[in-house]
Amino acid sequence: KHILNVVNMTREDKKLLMALTLGDGSISKEGNCYVFSCGHCDTQHEYIKYKAMLLERMLHKKVSIHTRKDRCSLNGKYHITHRIKTYVKYGKFIRSKLYYKGKKRITPKILDMLTPFGMAIWYMDDGSLSKKYSKEGVYIANDMIFHTCCNKEEAQDILNWFENKFNVVGSLKKEKGFFSIRFGTRAARILIP
Repeated sequence: KHILNVVNMTREDKKLLMALTLGDGSISKEGNCYVFSCGHCDTQHEYIKYKAMLLERMLHKKVSIHTRKDRCSLNGKYHITHRIKTYVKYGKFIRSKLYYKGKKRITPKILDMLTPFGMAIWYMDDGSLSKKYSKEGVYIANDMIFHTCCNKEEAQDILNWFENKFNVVGSLKKEKGFFSIRFGTRAARILIP
């Protein structure tokens, strides 16, 4: 039986938990409790240690990282995975806001909850920065991408939110049947100062 710490989370803590869940994290129900879990590959071991430290400060309890060796079903190679799994207070609240029919749904209301730090966490989880080169091989620009993996309508809502909040221009990018949000160099410089 797991006992949740009775220390209340601050409003900022709840916003951080939302950000941690928005990207690579998830919240699920186990019995009468809610569990936050997150996993990263071995190259992101320092990053998951940082997330564990953030959770420890927020939850006022030790958060363990479990490491295991898994075999990839696609290529048969082994890889190391580091995972966090911890019971969280307010998990029901976060899940009720972020999930719809068992799937994460990113809405403008959810995005309004993010602090600049929360945006950075989300970007670290689901973002990438790619370089563009001229025909001569000279580096000329960046593309900043949020791999939101959502339908076109949801992606458009996210893009509209960014455009309204930060006065930037972006576009939708189709990836493997889903949509992501793409920003060029000018917008990236505003979003990542």
